[in-house]
Amino acid sequence: MKVLVTGASGFIGREVAGRLCKLGHEVHAVARSSVDIPNAVWHQVDLLDTATVDRLIAEIRPSHLMHFAWTTEPGKFWNSSDNNEWERASRAMFDSFAKHGGRRFIGAGSVAEYEWTGEPCVESFIDGNPATLYGQKKLSTFRYVEQRAQECGIASAWGRIFWLYGPHEHPLRLIPHVITGILSGRAVDCSSGEQLRDFMHVYDVAEGFIKLLESDVVGPVNIASGNPVAVKDIISQIAEALSGQGLVRLGAIPTNSTEPQVVCADVNRLNSEVRFAPEITLSDGLNMTISWWKLKQASEAVSA
Repeated sequence: MKVLVTGASGFIGREVAGRLCKLGHEVHAVARSSVDIPNAVWHQVDLLDTATVDRLIAEIRPSHLMHFAWTTEPGKFWNSSDNNEWERASRAMFDSFAKHGGRRFIGAGSVAEYEWTGEPCVESFIDGNPATLYGQKKLSTFRYVEQRAQECGIASAWGRIFWLYGPHEHPLRLIPHVITGILSGRAVDCSSGEQLRDFMHVYDVAEGFIKLLESDVVGPVNIASGNPVAVKDIISQIAEALSGQGLVRLGAIPTNSTEPQVVCADVNRLNSEVRFAPEITLSDGLNMTISWWKLKQASEAVSA
């Protein structure tokens, strides 16, 4: 298959693009800057420029499109006005893909599309009101794509990502924040960590998207473990692995009182229809991630 991957230098996109290349597919990777992925064909394109994107799709004529690009800057993306631009651009991208002969579209959705009630998030029940602009725009983009796909006869699926971690994650996110803080010997301020969240290693997330692409499943699919874990337990595992228990200050940051105690996924569609379940345990995934950050810091120290 000929696959166009947007956000191909990003946290998830780079893992997906690399795996697709290893599987022997023709991969056209789109990003503002390239990374080292053997056999990928890179296109440095501003995806918010819909005319340029249309010309690119007309030139490549991909059979499959995997859309990961969106605004994701920590602390800002939840209610950034950029979400409006990404909704507009994503709709135009799908229309261009359909116009130029595309056959299967895979979009990257989010747990933020759900109204967090404390009950497991089920794909077929999503009539609530997402709490953030990010969630609202992801959901409205999904609804547009789903309707247009039916009209155009395109097979479309939408992978809703929950919490993830692993190599190349933004350093300001929780797990890198804890790891790099301890490695640097500084105090690491955290919330109480009582909340339970559904985490998956980025390697498993990427593999889940590959399986979704290869399947004939359509509609929304949760990409998650289905096994929520207390945030404080993740922090404690990292601290213990790095002998940094004394540097972690649980409760130093107030917990958001509006957040539910539990947010987790119903993964029946992922397991039974896509036939995928994560293989990396939380313990192994955290150890792998710690090792990656150690190597990254050592490399940066040598080159400094």
